[in-house]
Amino acid sequence: SELIIGEAAVREHMKGLFPDWRAPGVSACLHEHRGGFAYSTDAVQGLAQNARKLASGLRAQGLEPGTSVGLILPNIPQFAEALYGSWINGNVVVPMNVLLTAPEIRYLVDDSAIRALFVFEMFLPQVEAAIADMPQPPKVFVIGNAGKHTAYAALIQGQQPAPARESSPDEH
Repeated sequence: SELIIGEAAVREHMKGLFPDWRAPGVSACLHEHRGGFAYSTDAVQGLAQNARKLASGLRAQGLEPGTSVGLILPNIPQFAEALYGSWINGNVVVPMNVLLTAPEIRYLVDDSAIRALFVFEMFLPQVEAAIADMPQPPKVFVIGNAGKHTAYAALIQGQQPAPARESSPDEH
């Protein structure tokens, strides 16, 4: 990944990928080397800020580096925040298909030793069925109506952004 900052630099980079590209005012681009994802500077900074707050929230919830977390999220901004925030905290991220059934979710939670799940509210019924009889179910953070679980917004609210952390080869 590379982050390109500055309207002129983004324009030049994106035109190299897509000759007819036009998006005036785009001042930052996160390039994943499979194509360009264009965002404004404010959006990239907001994503980074929320990811760092999420990392602090995860640590406050007792999720130490090396702990597995699952993502059952569609293509929404919180997916990127949860992914990067978990990585900043040193967690192992297990993305899951949103169409998984409860038994499939249960298998992945058990097999990957998942201790926390980020879930979009639409998929909460499958998650609740998957973890219902677990002796130590994972913590569930919900984007949307959280019910008895922790709301994603509450996880990052009031958190100070986590500082950058160095990882060691022993963690991987």
